[in-house]
Amino acid sequence: NQMAAADKGADEKFRKYGSYTHGKNLFLPAPMEVFGSIHKSTSRIITLASFHAMDQPPPTATWATSTFGKYWTQRVCGSIWRESARGALKVAAMTKANFEVRHPAQQQ
Repeated sequence: NQMAAADKGADEKFRKYGSYTHGKNLFLPAPMEVFGSIHKSTSRIITLASFHAMDQPPPTATWATSTFGKYWTQRVCGSIWRESARGALKVAAMTKANFEVRHPAQQQ
């Protein structure tokens, strides 16, 4: 299951905070996977916000994100991908710097 960690996280949040909701209050955790997948409750948050925005995308939206829901789903997933890649590059650079093998002539 690709969403196993997000499913587990959502279940834990529902158990922990679900009892605090009363009446019309709604609790929706927003779990996401590091490779950009979003949990169904995260998708529901975007859908609910989309309803309030009459599904109109912001003025900066392009043809590829012609609705509020498409626009924000793309932005959320893209941000996760970007930040995951940034983190991986940082770890790779730190590893290289810490374990770089130098030629004996380069050592001082």
